[in-house]
Amino acid sequence: MLMYQQHFGLINVLLQKWSVIDSPISFLSYDNALAAVIVARIWRAMPFAFITYYAALSSLSDELYEAAEVDGANEMQKLFRITIPQLRSVTSVVMIILTMWTFLVFDIIFAMTGGGPVDATRILPILIYNELFAMNDIGTASALSVISIAVLLILSSIYWKLFNEGDLE
Repeated sequence: MLMYQQHFGLINVLLQKWSVIDSPISFLSYDNALAAVIVARIWRAMPFAFITYYAALSSLSDELYEAAEVDGANEMQKLFRITIPQLRSVTSVVMIILTMWTFLVFDIIFAMTGGGPVDATRILPILIYNELFAMNDIGTASALSVISIAVLLILSSIYWKLFNEGDLE
């Protein structure tokens, strides 16, 4: 949140120093708040995805690439016929985890905007929180929680089927 501050935030200071902008940008205003939260969420999720893919790429067998070189495969063929197929299961796990984390993101939005300004960043977890603690409506908060679980189960099963189509055969 400090990086996004209008007058002393790091982003505005750097943009003004490099003469990209003339006046400071209000990143947490109604028009920009959701984009600012999305950028912060992506920034927070990237290390997990990068480390997971790095570990998966490090574990790929060199023998497959050597055999492909002997067969005369170029770099693009190795990428599309060896690397990407070997990463399908890792991609499904990363997609499921990141989807759940992003769908249920609460901390970043609550800390940065509290769901505002004027509900610009009010997503389902913030709505559940407000229904439960501000409105004392346990029934609505529970129903919204069940809906979010159902949506996540559907998305997870779709990802699992898309990325692990031929792995169990």
